[in-house]
Amino acid sequence: MKLKIITSGIMVSALLMGLWSCKKDISTSIFMDTDIDIWIRDVNNHNLLDSTTSNYYKASEIRIFNLENGVKNEVFNPMMDAPRNFLILKNESNGEYAMRLFPNEGVGKVSGEERNDELTTTYIQWRENKVDTLVCTITRIRSSISCTRILYNGVLKYDEQTAKDEMWGDVIVHRFIKVTE
Repeated sequence: MKLKIITSGIMVSALLMGLWSCKKDISTSIFMDTDIDIWIRDVNNHNLLDSTTSNYYKASEIRIFNLENGVKNEVFNPMMDAPRNFLILKNESNGEYAMRLFPNEGVGKVSGEERNDELTTTYIQWRENKVDTLVCTITRIRSSISCTRILYNGVLKYDEQTAKDEMWGDVIVHRFIKVTE
């Protein structure tokens, strides 16, 4: 019994020492919630991200640009999981494809409990002659950054105040934009 108590005491002491020795400042951690899922269809209701659709958008040809200080800059971060700030996802339950876009997050800063809303612009160049524009409200509160409002080609597609999560096949999606061309 004494050995069990001593062993438990040593384990608790080691755990506490480990926790106290950590120097990580959790106040600098940031919670990001900005991704946008875009389901894009043609007028005949064919998914334009599906390679079986004629004239579909090829991921290798899609480019993302952020408007920064009045300059349109192409996004390419080769060390990221999504180097061009988007992924093409397939919903296994319904076989449909969507783009997960990580929009321009802006450069705003927040101190304390202050809230900061910043409008950012992201361009999706589907093809050389086909570009869509997203204007997002990026909201910063404390250590969180979220996309709270989206205009797609000037049309309101998402507002956090009125939006509800949706089912897309068997997946619940939060910021889900349906686009028809």
